[in-house]
Amino acid sequence: MVHYVCTGDCGGVSDQPGNCQAESCRMHNQPLVECNCTDGNHEEVMPKSDAVDGE
Repeated sequence: MVHYVCTGDCGGVSDQPGNCQAESCRMHNQPLVECNCTDGNHEEVMPKSDAVDGE
């Protein structure tokens, strides 16, 4: 199912396109990104962490 996520700090999710509404998020008022994941992890759109497990 298509949904829209914020790639900022808040991790907001919406079933409609729009902008991040969380005032404390670094992506506030920026467009949500379309995501088609089925597991709720949004890995295809979320930025990868700089940290690597085990290092």
